[in-house]
Amino acid sequence: MATNFLTGNGFASNFGQWVGQFGDPSASRSFGGVVPAYPIFMFIGIIAVIIASIVKMKMKNIPLRELEWAIVIVVPLGILGGTIFGKAFIPGMIWYHVFFFWEPGMSLFGALALGTAAGFVWFYKRSKVTMISVWVYADCILPNVLLGQAIGRWGNMYNHEIMGHIVSYQSLGWMADSIRNRLFYFPPELAQVNVSSSMWDNIQNLAKNMPINASTDAWINAINMSSDIKVSNVEALATALASPIQYREPLFLYESMANCFLWFILTFIVANLSRWIQGKNKYPWDINPSAYPGWFNNKYKSLPESQVSMTTAQKPIKYKKVMIKNANGEEREIKMSFYMAWNKAYYWYEADEHQVDLLMEKQEKNIEREREIYEKLDFMKTQEKNSKKRIKTKYQSKFNNLAKGTDKYALVKKDYDNELVLMTKNYKEQRKELHQELGGFWRHFKPNPDARKLEEINNPNNYWILRCGVLTGGYVFGYMLIRIILETHRRPEELFVQNYPIADFIVLAIILLMGIAIIGIAQFLSPYKWREVGWLYEKSY
Repeated sequence: MATNFLTGNGFASNFGQWVGQFGDPSASRSFGGVVPAYPIFMFIGIIAVIIASIVKMKMKNIPLRELEWAIVIVVPLGILGGTIFGKAFIPGMIWYHVFFFWEPGMSLFGALALGTAAGFVWFYKRSKVTMISVWVYADCILPNVLLGQAIGRWGNMYNHEIMGHIVSYQSLGWMADSIRNRLFYFPPELAQVNVSSSMWDNIQNLAKNMPINASTDAWINAINMSSDIKVSNVEALATALASPIQYREPLFLYESMANCFLWFILTFIVANLSRWIQGKNKYPWDINPSAYPGWFNNKYKSLPESQVSMTTAQKPIKYKKVMIKNANGEEREIKMSFYMAWNKAYYWYEADEHQVDLLMEKQEKNIEREREIYEKLDFMKTQEKNSKKRIKTKYQSKFNNLAKGTDKYALVKKDYDNELVLMTKNYKEQRKELHQELGGFWRHFKPNPDARKLEEINNPNNYWILRCGVLTGGYVFGYMLIRIILETHRRPEELFVQNYPIADFIVLAIILLMGIAIIGIAQFLSPYKWREVGWLYEKSY
């Protein structure tokens, strides 16, 4: 037996609250008809991202000042990008409503695009001051955006937004009734009916005496006979009320769960891969067993402090004291945790000071030469301006004594133009030589010739290390993979590129490939090309 939208599966008590939105196309979708759900979940998600990012940065001892300003800059721009991109293409949208972020129509991609662009510019500029790679900032923040997305998707779900394929009500039995009872699309005919909340109360009272499988004609007759119900389009309302419920997959719930899973994988598994995965006999305790006593060390589970090989480190190494029984009785020994062993071996390892000083001296010479070139360029700019004024003054007196249009005036004008052109040409050639020494436009991407040497002295045992930036690329790749899979469950008008499935999957695939490219560049190229002395990369302070 079919169930309609008023009598089936618990909808009679709250249907009017939900469907009232369709009577006014400008009204916000709401949870229970009281408060728009998405803004609430969105701001909870933003707070979750901020808290998780603070924790991650504190673990790396990264100052929070840049993050504080980033919140002020990035969050408003992200919200602005989301609401503009999400509403700009809605037919009939009043133009200024594109700024109403509390109304339906927020685009995740719009928020990510504008927010990420603003964040990159801010952190890139600040990285020149803090000497912390923008990759480090990105890894501390971007993966946590998955938490915000996961929470925000609950707002989308409660707002009765995009759902997946049609399924049976029984197949959703694993879900709470408060969720599965909302997994349907309202009939499109409701958009043609303007019904107040009080009128829906009357309609629900009428429904109590209607059979579950009442036809459209039966609803038309019942509505017409009721003196309490006055609507402009009786047929559209009757068609909607007689329509059977078609339950659908909770697509945003799936995405929320997938986002949480991806965040967990990136944060707790991928980020620690280099601690767990090394070549045979390549772990620190394989290379120097006496330096890393602990449960993971096959040779020394603990050692007397005098027998532990000490190394210089950026922070004090913490050992745990234990009492060991032997032939002489009990003796105090020390051991260390798995993570502290890695901190001692790599993350807190202090490179040879003399080698670092040599590289620093060379780097400072290059920086000083660049500073001299920029100062010279500024000086030449002022010189060129003054030379133009001098030439203009020189010829102005000649022009004042000549009549325009005469041959003599033309000859003087030609000399003036030639001298001006020659002066400009000379300055251009000088600037060109200086820019070539800097490296032209590509100077912004100019590799550091000592980057590989710097990597060697910071990692003398050649451990395999997961580089900063990989988590950022993993976020882009992982989320795009989730989105592409879920996109196959959407209707054409619900796609990222609406009504163009091929274009939609091409765009998402390109972004996914960008994630792979970021992983490749961060892991295999950036540390060996652009690393500089004194900058924070994958290592802690």
